[in-house]
Amino acid sequence: MIDRKTRLEYQAAHPEILSGKVTPDEISGDLNKCTAKILDFFANEISIAVIGAGLTGVEVAGELIDYLRGKEASAEISIVEMMPRVLPTFPTENVSNYVAKFLSDRGIEILTETAVQEVSEHEITFKNKITHNGGEL
Repeated sequence: MIDRKTRLEYQAAHPEILSGKVTPDEISGDLNKCTAKILDFFANEISIAVIGAGLTGVEVAGELIDYLRGKEASAEISIVEMMPRVLPTFPTENVSNYVAKFLSDRGIEILTETAVQEVSEHEITFKNKITHNGGEL
């Protein structure tokens, strides 16, 4: 989701990454460049929400946690999915369950059956009116 009011200044790199501090040109498929800019802005303490736990969301979350831990950054990464499981389009739950456990074991918080209503610069509002601003839900 992109806040159209501040699109040029705070447009997210991809809808999955809600840092709001990286432009699509800056990410251009290079996660190192994207996360380096994010780390510079947040001084090694960062909370990222990846919206959607399909193949792209799972890959982005996994790559981010690996990269940020390699840089010894304190990172909280959450995946938010409105469907009941990670990789909801897979026909069986075996792969979904394996991937969810793998990501959870690496410290990624998984929020399923959670729909995003609004994204602002400092928080995410879910359809059930709970907000997430990098802390606990």
